[in-house]
Order: sequence, then structure tokens, then C-alpha cells
Amino acid sequence: MILTTVIGNYPKITENASLPSIRQAIHQHDEGRLIDADLEKVFQENTVRVIREQEALGIDIITDGQLLWEDIVTPLASKIEGFKINGLTRFFNNNVYYRQPVVVGKLLWKSPITVENFRFAKSKATHILKAVLPGPFTFAALSEDTFYHNERTLVLTLAEILNQEAKALEAAGATILQFDEPALVFHKEKALLAIEGLQKAMAGLKSKKGIRTYFGDLEGIFDSFLDTDMDFIGLDFVSSEGNRNLLKKKKKISKSLGAGCVDARNTRLENPKILKDFIQELVEKTPQLYVSPNCGLEFLPYASIAPKLSRLVEVVRQCNARGGVQ
Repeated sequence: MILTTVIGNYPKITENASLPSIRQAIHQHDEGRLIDADLEKVFQENTVRVIREQEALGIDIITDGQLLWEDIVTPLASKIEGFKINGLTRFFNNNVYYRQPVVVGKLLWKSPITVENFRFAKSKATHILKAVLPGPFTFAALSEDTFYHNERTLVLTLAEILNQEAKALEAAGATILQFDEPALVFHKEKALLAIEGLQKAMAGLKSKKGIRTYFGDLEGIFDSFLDTDMDFIGLDFVSSEGNRNLLKKKKKISKSLGAGCVDARNTRLENPKILKDFIQELVEKTPQLYVSPNCGLEFLPYASIAPKLSRLVEVVRQCNARGGVQ
């Protein structure tokens, strides 16, 4: 059966006036006008909202929305010994910014960072809740290294830390662990280093595990990932033609495929026939197909999310009704 999912994050701004604003709460907390417990309450109330919205729309595999994640790396880096958080830097090719982590000493994982929030979200979810972490290569690429002065050392050190965090999430009940590696599409020449880091980050995990890439394609390096022990590979079929081209050359792949085929950076709704035809083409090539937006939903206005996800769910239901079972 074809399953629907999302990449990870939701917009922090909602049109639900009955709930307190996350951004306002964070601002008040930063100014010392809101205590930790009250910020946590705002986060939890909005997390439940995001979970309920995804489930009501029919998304099969959901996330907690990553509502307190300022970006893909800062929430982890701020809790890992050896990092300090620097000023704002542009996030890939988007008009958004993140606070760049700087490695100033030996990096050490001291205790679980995301587990408490995951455990809360899981207690509220009725659908499968996946855990999302940055991949070690992307984590390194988005950081400034003033300590190790060696890219491979940094990637593998972060991989070991992420492996500890992933095992803690698994112990808390995570059955799907997704590692986001958007930096990989911009540095294909470093694919082997990225794979080495991912293998280390995934070592010993019993859950389904894999990667999601977005903002580009894996054309030219995709086959290298088929030789790993990860369970799924997530591709962006919106940002470029590269991933479509590489799949056209293959009759069947051995891994489950994550297909980002709804544009999460454009409010225009997808043509249902074009979307359905493409999904039906992909389902013949993989043991399991997971269909989703091509990247996180933070780039969309809140009002556009439900129509986008509803269109995705409806098309997938039609595909499954036509026999999209492997």
C-alpha cells in the first residue's frame, strides 16, 4: 500500500486563534517574560493541534511538527557540549536564516535531547509518529568548525552523537527514524563521506531507518545508497528533474522510496491527474512507496497546508484503490 507522510516541520504561525502563538511565546521567553513551564505548555498545546490536523487529513505517518525547532540543527547543537551558537546565516537556497553552530571544543552527547518531546507527541498520536534528526553530513555542513579542522572527523563525531540520540528515541518507542540530508544534493562529490556518516549514525538501530533529501537531486550518486543497510531513501521530485531522470532508468530498486512530489514551497495546488500518474509510475519501482511534500511545510502559509495535504491524500487513496499494492 502507498503511504502518505510529511517531511518534518510545520509553520509556527497558525490561524487557530484559540491557541497561544508559538512565536510570541518564544519571544516572551527570550525576554524573560515567560517561564520554561509556560513555554512548554504552549508548545504542547500546539503540538497536539498539529498531530490532530495531520491525522484528520489522513496522513498515515506523521511528525510532531518540530514546532520548537528553530531550524534543523540548532536545537541539538545547543544541547551538545562543545558547540556555541553563532549569528544568522542563510539556510541553503531559501530566503530563511538559521543560527550557525560553531564547534569550539570536543563534542559530547550528555543526555537525550529530543526524547521528552517525542514521548509526549507519541502519547497523543493515534497514527505512526516518526522521529526526525539531521543527518551527520548536513549537521557538519551547516556548522563552523574551529576545533577539529577536519571534515571527516567532524562528520563521524556527529554521527556517533546522532546514533546515541537515535537509540534513545528508539527506546522511547520510535519505529521510524528519518535523517535529513539536504546538504548532500549540493555536495555530491562527498557522497561517500555522507554515507560513511549515515552508516555510523544508523548502526545498531532496529527501527526502519533512512534519509530524506530535498532542494535538489541525487542524480549520479543514487546507486551508492542502494548498497547501504538503510531501509528507505527520500527524494525530492519537485526541485529538479534529476531524480525523475534517474528513476526512469530503473525498472526496480531494492529500497523503499520516499517521494517528495507535492511542492512545499509553492501555494499552487498540484494537478491531480499528473500527480496520480506519477505516483502510479513510482509504485512499480519500489517495495514500499511513501509519498509526501518535497520538503518541510515551514515555507508555506498555514492556510495552504490543508489543501496541499488533502490533495495528496485523495490522490494516494485513488492510487491504492486502483491496486497500488506491492
